[in-house]
Amino acid sequence: MLLAASGLGVRAATIAAISARRGASSGSLYHAFGSRHGLLAAVWLRATRRGQERWLGVGRPHPDDPVEAGVAMALAGLGFARESPEDVRVPTILRPTDFADVAIDLDVHNKPIRDGVRTLAARLGGRDAALRVHLATLEIPYGALQMRLEAGAGLPPSLDGHIAAAARAVLEGP
Repeated sequence: MLLAASGLGVRAATIAAISARRGASSGSLYHAFGSRHGLLAAVWLRATRRGQERWLGVGRPHPDDPVEAGVAMALAGLGFARESPEDVRVPTILRPTDFADVAIDLDVHNKPIRDGVRTLAARLGGRDAALRVHLATLEIPYGALQMRLEAGAGLPPSLDGHIAAAARAVLEGP
């Protein structure tokens, strides 16, 4: 990832600093991204889209079992964090307010997640299905990841079993 590879934090990630660290000209970065905020927005969009694609893709192999599809979706963040730790950190260090002057339609950007929740909820059925899907596949795994990332802790293999059990319990409901 550009910020991690540059060795810079968000606040120090100026075009000039990134240019100096990466050996790219400032002009080429301005040409590609328009501004520092444009660069930060591009980094955030890339990372969050990759996470969305991973989350949506893992549920598809379970067309006949919505609970197992949901469990796979809950575990997607852990797999993504292990494979692409830099991308997973991006939404924890960058917020859309860090690049507020770049026009990003968050409703459009987040539509695949909303649609994924609705689709799985319809397959799951029952009372509060959308809430259960959101809790099981997004909030519980994200909370566990966030806590571990903020503490600088790794992701032990046992975490997968705990997340899977919690997701399954929420998806199966009362």
